[in-house]
Amino acid sequence: MEDVLFTVKEVSKLIKTSPDYVYKLINLELLPALKLGSYKVRKTALLKFLEDNEGKDLTDPTKIKYLRGETSNEEETQKENHHKTDTVDNHCVDNYSNKSSNTLCICPTRI
Repeated sequence: MEDVLFTVKEVSKLIKTSPDYVYKLINLELLPALKLGSYKVRKTALLKFLEDNEGKDLTDPTKIKYLRGETSNEEETQKENHHKTDTVDNHCVDNYSNKSSNTLCICPTRI
């Protein structure tokens, strides 16, 4: 029978990290687990975790970064919404401070 559940120690060996790191992933709810006396991770949950995090730097799982300059959909949305064109004087307005920008605007609305 194929292993369906892995212990934290087995997961740490499979992904070549320490058990403490696996506990951190579990506590941050990045890696789903269940507790049957001790934490267990389903094989399917581990495979999904690995697939979902491909191309990411999880060295510090509280500050996940993308490798090679890739960005998440959320980061793309923030970049797209960073500048909005003011309808009165057609100047860029910084969404975060609502102040006119003194820098050259290359927003899609101005190009």
